[in-house]
Amino acid sequence: MTWTFEEDFTEVRDQMRSKIGDIITSDPLISDEALAFYYSDAGNDLLEGSIRAARAAAARLAHECDTTASRATSAKSQRHKAMLEVITQLKTEQNTSPLKGDYSPDTSVPTETRDSEDYPDEYRLSSLHGPSRRGGLTNPRPSRYRDPV
Repeated sequence: MTWTFEEDFTEVRDQMRSKIGDIITSDPLISDEALAFYYSDAGNDLLEGSIRAARAAAARLAHECDTTASRATSAKSQRHKAMLEVITQLKTEQNTSPLKGDYSPDTSVPTETRDSEDYPDEYRLSSLHGPSRRGGLTNPRPSRYRDPV
C-alpha cells in the first residue's frame, strides 16, 4: 500500500488527490492502489472516480472519534463533515459539466417552436404535410395515409 503525491499533476492519481484534498503526506487518506481502483471502476472518469474516492475517505473518517488530551482537541468529525462537503462540491461540478453520451446539439426542436415564425417554411410542421381537411389543423401523417372524408 503506497501513497504518493506530485504537484505537477501529470498523473491521474495526483489530480484525484487534489480534488478530494488528500495531499498531506503525514496524514494520507486513500492509497494509490485504491485511487487506481476507483478511477477504473468509474470508467476512467476523473470526476466520478474522485467522488468515489471521497466517499471512501468520508466513510473512513466517520469511524474515527473526536479525542481530547488535556487542552488539545482533535475533531475528526469536522474532517468527516468537510469531506462530505467536498463530495457535494464534486457532484455539483459533475452536474454542471457538459453532457456526455448520446447528446447531440442539433437534436429536435420542441414542437411548439417548430411552427413559429423564427423558422423558414421548409422547417415548419404545417409546411411538411400541407393543409388538412380537418378544420385547418395539420395532419401529421403523409397524404397517402389520410383518412377519406
